[in-house]
Amino acid sequence: MQSENDTIDYIFIGSSRVDNTVNADIISSITGNSTINLGFQGAKTDDYLIILKLLKDKNIHSKQIFIQVDYVYNIDGNSEILKSEFMPFLNNQVISEVIKERDPEYFQLKYIPF
Repeated sequence: MQSENDTIDYIFIGSSRVDNTVNADIISSITGNSTINLGFQGAKTDDYLIILKLLKDKNIHSKQIFIQVDYVYNIDGNSEILKSEFMPFLNNQVISEVIKERDPEYFQLKYIPF
């Protein structure tokens, strides 16, 4: 959420498999290219959509984006982890639009305080 107007050579997006196995520092040291791992536990394809839209909104470009696709391809919705991580940012237009469109709990997330 803090990065803007940047170019990253390799972006990895996925679930815990990406989070736990792709070491961005090692890839950067071997290739000399900038690398970021955006994998997180329990990610689903709707989560990938939000991440990709945020990259576009923040004007972050990449030479290569690697997206892990496995059995989660057939699971709709956002992961609970992503929803909890993005709750402070529900005023962000990109996050709000995607979650509102795809998650029936949107109004509860946005308007009911903790």
